[in-house]
Amino acid sequence: MQSSELIDYKELYESSRKENILLREEFKQLRLVNEQLLHRLEQLLKLSFGSKSERYLGKDQSPGQLRLGLIEEVTVEVTVPAPVSVERAKPVQAVQEKKKHFVIPENIVDEILEIHPDVIPEGSKCTGSEVSYRLKCSPARLTAKKIIRYKYLLPTPAGDPGLTSKIIIAPLPDEVIKNCMAAGYADH
Repeated sequence: MQSSELIDYKELYESSRKENILLREEFKQLRLVNEQLLHRLEQLLKLSFGSKSERYLGKDQSPGQLRLGLIEEVTVEVTVPAPVSVERAKPVQAVQEKKKHFVIPENIVDEILEIHPDVIPEGSKCTGSEVSYRLKCSPARLTAKKIIRYKYLLPTPAGDPGLTSKIIIAPLPDEVIKNCMAAGYADH
């Protein structure tokens, strides 16, 4: 057994005290880094999954507020078929920009309406169609009406090189709201 004269308790106390102070400082720094990382993670989650209006946490909102969990966003790619080579007065770029729209799944289409122009001159050729949708909403489901309007290229008069060709198309049925896909409530 060692005698108490050989052990320097004061030195042991001072060394353990210094070590304790160093460990406390290191713990404070690690806690600060942890808090910063948690804050960054919360901000990134808000930027990634929050809507634009919710990307800023205002004074009224508490950080513990419940979230809906609507994390998954759906993006739809639309493929545009090659345009028919008919000269038009509109620039091609403007027409291609207009073609970028949402694709309505065929499983919600419950009605198809095909519309042809009222008067089709003899010798006209069908060059394609334009497809529009009107969404109908009933309390339990969402359905769509598909409207197909056929385009016809009028025959060119004799002696005309074909530079002034005209295309006719039937007008769209009346809309509930102008330039809107909504068709109002479903009938059933």
